[in-house]
Amino acid sequence: MKREKVYIGEIVVCDKCNTDLTNSDKSGGFICGSYAYCPFCEKDVLESLKKYNEEHLINAFCPKGVSFAEWIQDIRGKEVHSEIISFDSFKELQSWFEDMDDEIKRLKDK
Repeated sequence: MKREKVYIGEIVVCDKCNTDLTNSDKSGGFICGSYAYCPFCEKDVLESLKKYNEEHLINAFCPKGVSFAEWIQDIRGKEVHSEIISFDSFKELQSWFEDMDDEIKRLKDK
């Protein structure tokens, strides 16, 4: 089994349109739940939230004059990463799942 960390802290992509704003100075956008909506999607998503009376779900708006990318990076930090796990065989993968099942059972029993 091989584990590899891929740092994604500096990459900023809109959760609606998938536009990469990492190097953009564009300000605007907001966070709703765990989703970050860019300045380009802000109007449409806000209209949808208002239509269904869900504006209360908005966590925060990007401050004026601050780039969306910089704002998101400041909120989540730059050490954010995903871990990629590769297996050399199906048997190794199966064993890993069994270990995870055991760990879940152990945690539930606490």
